[in-house]
Amino acid sequence: MVCYTDVMKKGEKGLAAKILRPEIMAYMTIVGTVIGAGIFGVPYVYAQSGWILGAGYTVSLGALLVVMYLMHADTIVRLGHKARLPGIARAYLGPRWAALSAASSVIGFWLGLLAYLILGGTFLAVIFDGILPLPLIVWQFIFYAACGAVVFAGLKIVGYAEFWLAGLLLAIMLFFLARLVLDISVHNYVMTGTASPFLPYGVILFALTGTASIPEARELLKGRERSFVKVIIAGSVTAILMTLVFGLAVVGVNGAATTEAVMQGLVPVLGPWAVKLGALMGLLAVSTSFFANGLYLRDVFRIDYHLDKTLAGAIALSVPVVAFLAGAQRFIMVIGFTGAIFGLLDSTVLCLSYMAARKAKRGRGLGIVVPDAVSYLIIAVFAAGLAATLLFT
Repeated sequence: MVCYTDVMKKGEKGLAAKILRPEIMAYMTIVGTVIGAGIFGVPYVYAQSGWILGAGYTVSLGALLVVMYLMHADTIVRLGHKARLPGIARAYLGPRWAALSAASSVIGFWLGLLAYLILGGTFLAVIFDGILPLPLIVWQFIFYAACGAVVFAGLKIVGYAEFWLAGLLLAIMLFFLARLVLDISVHNYVMTGTASPFLPYGVILFALTGTASIPEARELLKGRERSFVKVIIAGSVTAILMTLVFGLAVVGVNGAATTEAVMQGLVPVLGPWAVKLGALMGLLAVSTSFFANGLYLRDVFRIDYHLDKTLAGAIALSVPVVAFLAGAQRFIMVIGFTGAIFGLLDSTVLCLSYMAARKAKRGRGLGIVVPDAVSYLIIAVFAAGLAATLLFT
């Protein structure tokens, strides 16, 4: 969640005015938030259930999410003041929906931070393998403590950090994908997945979800609403395509042997140094998403529930650590169920709020017109996806 607006308000406009144009910053906010921990679960589910099915999930779920982001943006603009999804639900749907949305947002983002804790330390362990051998759990807590300190430091430092980290992430990811292409074998695509056809659903939904970036993109583009729709589409489509290509490239290299530990599985093919570069890419991806989701969760407590900033941050960051120590340490399991369960809850609140905002004719939106039937269809798709995940995976 990049808050360059706060940087600009404090008069630090030199670099921002010349290089960090609002549209570019908003675009990087969306891309950096969406491309996070979830992308590293995508190759595994592609291999387990078949890459054609996995690619189909990525494209179809990605399309639904782009529509939802546009609906969310329209609702935020109509509301006219800062709020996260619970605050939007309170304004348009009433206190009961606000409570449901708050529970969904809080628990969903806690589970997201848990996923980052699991994976971020894994990437650090790969990067420092042979240099500074420490137990994996130590690296996991080093990662979490460092990212948590940045979140506690405030929006200004996160604004600078996430922009440059997101840019570096894209550059390294493109380089890494180019390296993977050299070792792709078409024979690795001639396989039939043996796992449940519903296994990819929750993992891919988690990988493509970036709802937290929309309110901050809005803050960056105040007074430039004509750009808002284009930036959302461009940022979302970039992230979706990068996720799709990454999943296909890794499967093309490792085939059915693709494991949950994606980077470690590539060592025999790419060699340790190429894999260290990939782990650095992973670390950047997880870090940018950690910043976005950590700040979003803190702001749910701070903005919507008026808690002190320090207390809000402490609550936001402590629960995932407790869950990790209690034994929740399987990455694919965590992100799969998180994506499926909270995808339904958040999409329901988002779609109902959008419909209520349009009917209330409160404020001017972005001109996004999505028929009610489409909104209900989106909710039905996510409900079916959750049911299939719970019953068949």
